[in-house]
Amino acid sequence: MIMTEETQAKLNQYIQALRALHRSAEQAIHTNTVRGTGRMTVKGYNGLHQRISALFPDDFYITDSLTLEIDDEMSEEDMVNQVAYAANQLLIYLQGMTHESRKSNEWADDVQDLKNLGAQLRDQILNLSKNTIRRALSNIDIDIDLDDAGSGSNFHEKNLSGQDLTGADLRKARFQDCTMRNTNLTDANLKQARFRDVDLRAAVLINANLSGATFHDVLAENADLSRSNLSGGKLNDVNLHSAILHGANLSGVRMHDVILSHSDLTEVNGSGINTRDCQFESAVMPHANLSGGHLAEANFAGADLTGAILSGANFSEANFEQAILRGANLSGANLRHANLSGADLTDAVLTGANLNDANLTGTLLEGATLTGANLNGAHLEEAYIERATLNAAIMPDGQPYTRNMDMAHYAITQVPPTPPTPPMPPVPPVPPAPGITEHKKKRVEIHIEDDDDHSEII
Repeated sequence: MIMTEETQAKLNQYIQALRALHRSAEQAIHTNTVRGTGRMTVKGYNGLHQRISALFPDDFYITDSLTLEIDDEMSEEDMVNQVAYAANQLLIYLQGMTHESRKSNEWADDVQDLKNLGAQLRDQILNLSKNTIRRALSNIDIDIDLDDAGSGSNFHEKNLSGQDLTGADLRKARFQDCTMRNTNLTDANLKQARFRDVDLRAAVLINANLSGATFHDVLAENADLSRSNLSGGKLNDVNLHSAILHGANLSGVRMHDVILSHSDLTEVNGSGINTRDCQFESAVMPHANLSGGHLAEANFAGADLTGAILSGANFSEANFEQAILRGANLSGANLRHANLSGADLTDAVLTGANLNDANLTGTLLEGATLTGANLNGAHLEEAYIERATLNAAIMPDGQPYTRNMDMAHYAITQVPPTPPTPPMPPVPPVPPAPGITEHKKKRVEIHIEDDDDHSEII
């Protein structure tokens, strides 16, 4: 889809406003300050949705699927929750449209350049003899030859889709405006490589060395990066929706505006990871290691973090609504203002964790260890804390926990709530058949017609 400059400018404006609305809604939910904001938040979303629909009147998903329907009996909390969800879905969709539009505009410019070049070549060919043309074209290589590629290679506007680059040495290579859909880069050495405006959808990078690599404005949905090494890398505006990163090394990675929703991050090593505006919604993350990471305001709603190592990490204002954290280690973690409503923290370890002003409404805390945890200002309404250890914990009213304390004061429940449903892992992409390399020299045929309408192939 190609957008005019005017449409793109308006859309960028609306995206900024939509982001601000989404953050405000998330903040209200996390801090439990939705009272009096429900209808105002809905009005703000509907106003933006109406303007965006006017930009794309033929897009059914925008105009119909993301319409917000509110009835009079809906609570303000439900209103704000619906706005947060709808705004998030609309943001993801619009960001994808923006990326595709930018690529389409670039292709349109390239097509015009090719037309101009074709006209120039036509004029030059008509002025050359056939023998001169034969000599000029005798050794032309019109496609990329990867046999000559290696460390430090540059790839600009190349189509490498479906190529088998297993084990390739591409250290410090630069990929810009490249299409690499379903490319097989298994065991490839891409240390300190740079990817900008690259399409890596369904690419296979199993066991690839991507340490120190940078990704900017990259589409990598359903890519397979199992056991890959991304340590020390930088990811900015990257879409890894439904990607597979099983056992990947993400230690020390810096992420900004990265989508990992519905991805598989099982047993990933993300110690010391640093994220900003990142989405892990419904991600599959059992036994992931995010210890010591900075993941403030990250969205883990509906994610499965069973047995995850999250000790010492900063999750302030993060969203863990309906997440599964059974047996997870959150000792010393910062969960200030975090939303853990409806989450399953059965047998989780929260020793010394900061849960100041956290939302634990309807949370399963059966058998959890909360020794020395700070629950001051936290919401425990309908939480289930059977067998939980609260020694030396600070309770929501600021009082230290005592064995004879009246827990009914905090409106906890005696009936365990229904645990959240685990998300389904994504299906890995099918790698291309080995040996597929379409980068060799190709025959060039030029038909020249003379005045007698005869043609000759050169």
